[in-house]
Amino acid sequence: MSTYSLGFEFAYEGTMKNEGFGELTNHKFDPGQQTWSGISRRYHRSWPGWDLIDSGFHLDPDGRRKLFALQKEFYYHEFWREINGENLFFIHLGLSTKVFDVAVHRGVVTGSRYLQRTLNVLNYGGKLYPNLKTDGDIGPITIGALLTCVKHHEIDTILNWIRVMHGADMVNFMEGSEDRESLPGLANRSLY
Repeated sequence: MSTYSLGFEFAYEGTMKNEGFGELTNHKFDPGQQTWSGISRRYHRSWPGWDLIDSGFHLDPDGRRKLFALQKEFYYHEFWREINGENLFFIHLGLSTKVFDVAVHRGVVTGSRYLQRTLNVLNYGGKLYPNLKTDGDIGPITIGALLTCVKHHEIDTILNWIRVMHGADMVNFMEGSEDRESLPGLANRSLY
């Protein structure tokens, strides 16, 4: 059994509320098509949990426990590690949680770019640190810029800029969609 950090556990729990923990869904407007706890069969066909679901084993208590463990491991490796979640967590729990949630919802590169773009916006035209390349990789340069940025700006300011970008992304996504059932949830998620 894997042991995860407090930061990951907190971010995972919050995102599972948004993704539908333990739910097998197939919403007609979801580009991910069939999902289990937000894991898209369309985009993550090789996830081993699909074999348990297809066999019906997920209905058995032991199968569900195994499925939940696979699910958590998936979110840890595919998203938390990819956004450098531990380093973000050491800077601020809420920031690591928001970047993780955006990464799960819109993709790792998008979540990482929201942070990098925010750091560039709050950089006074390059006066605090060299403007970041918005490459979607939260590495040492992005972490260093973030550490400098939090000395000059409240963490809520950083979080709010990420929320604004997430919300604008949702508006763009929903303008061309017939899905009206998801509107309240997407708006609330962008503010999470």
